[in-house]
Amino acid sequence: MKVHTLRSTLRAALGILFVLLIALTGHSQTFTISSNPKALTIHPGDSNIPITVSVAPNTYAGPINFTLTGLPSGITVSPLTLTAGSSGTINLSAGLNADQEAFPATDAGNPNASVNNVTVVGAAGTAKGTTTIALTVSLTNPSYMPTEVNLPIVRIDTSGTPVVRQNPKHISNQLVSTNSQGSSFRCEDGESTV
Repeated sequence: MKVHTLRSTLRAALGILFVLLIALTGHSQTFTISSNPKALTIHPGDSNIPITVSVAPNTYAGPINFTLTGLPSGITVSPLTLTAGSSGTINLSAGLNADQEAFPATDAGNPNASVNNVTVVGAAGTAKGTTTIALTVSLTNPSYMPTEVNLPIVRIDTSGTPVVRQNPKHISNQLVSTNSQGSSFRCEDGESTV
């Protein structure tokens, strides 16, 4: 009887050791994430710009919390929690001061855009999944442009002669200004000063 009890106890101990060994060697629950789009442009003042995040179906059963790292200043992100096999949306918003360090006012050669590599991080306990997005902060926003520009068209005809004389307020030859309706105003040499 003692041999039989000893074998049973040994088998139970080996079974527990095997389960612990599997857990400690990386066979624990994991997850894989993806995001869409892979590149995104945001403008100062934009809000609720969506990034879709998906978690691949696999063995992980708990909630996964998402955040973004490497964001430029002035960009905020909405929280998101998902489970394996699901997807959701993280919304970005940009303050008017978004990524202001990339656009110094003292630099005459200022760029109009700054590209930042941002990491989407899904974390649950010690398990982590990541994916990267190229986030562009752009000062040029086409949605703020009017659909029709009605600026006057100005044509200066100097007939090949310089327009500056001793009096820098005098325009030589003629100045023609045409508005968007086609009406023109003509200023001949000596008629008017600027």
